[in-house]
Amino acid sequence: MRIDKNYAQNPINKHQEQNVRAEKVEAEEIKKNNSGDLVEVDLEALAEVKQKAEAANSRLKALVKELLARQDMTFKTALKDSEELEVDQKAAQEAEALIAEDGEYGVEAVSDRIVSFAKAISGGDKSRYETLKKAVADGFAEAKKALGGSLPEISERTLELTMEKLEAWASS
Repeated sequence: MRIDKNYAQNPINKHQEQNVRAEKVEAEEIKKNNSGDLVEVDLEALAEVKQKAEAANSRLKALVKELLARQDMTFKTALKDSEELEVDQKAAQEAEALIAEDGEYGVEAVSDRIVSFAKAISGGDKSRYETLKKAVADGFAEAKKALGGSLPEISERTLELTMEKLEAWASS
């Protein structure tokens, strides 16, 4: 399996910086309920979601770092080098395990983290369902643009399951 380094885009550009500013404004709107009152964000749940995401991210970074080390590369040299990165069998197996049904980046686990985050930032206010649903859809749309117009099938399934879980929560 080969990964073309040119497939990855510059992580931050002017358009994305503008989106971040717009998202901050939208985040402020999420903190308000329909009557304009501030919604109490569940900081404990938010911290737990953040901790789980950081732990999963750390493991993914370690996997990539190990893959690069096996090729006598670093993150910096991999980004500068014009060669394609060769994904060895061990890294491919580890990646498969991460995105498996029970993996940290599997559909179920990622959708759970997204929904937990949505519940936490809404303070459990189900009247924020439409705003949260739109924010999730917009996030996946931005990811689609960043990846050249399409998402991997696992991401599409994650979006679908996330929306189902949000709807189930809102209607419970």
